[in-house]
Amino acid sequence: MEIIITQHAIEQHRHRTFGANVSDDEIKKLLTKAVKHGKKEVRRPPFNGNIFKVTYKDFSVVVDYRDGEAIVLTYLGTKEYQNWYHRNEIRPRALCCY
Repeated sequence: MEIIITQHAIEQHRHRTFGANVSDDEIKKLLTKAVKHGKKEVRRPPFNGNIFKVTYKDFSVVVDYRDGEAIVLTYLGTKEYQNWYHRNEIRPRALCCY
């Protein structure tokens, strides 16, 4: 299976880990390991596709599996970061509108 890492995933890794001094190749190696050794957890929208949240060690990525390829669409960050983001960004937006 060919693994493709999008530029967006690399940029999100830098943004969410504050790791501006990490090279693209190092990030690609880490995200490739996540696809190879990570655990598929939940299906992501659109739910009729093959897009999954994949967790490896303490971080997650979103992967689109199609035609023998695995495309890493984005980097979600560590569980701690995901919880912080949900509490401070997602929940307040949902509460303000209802």
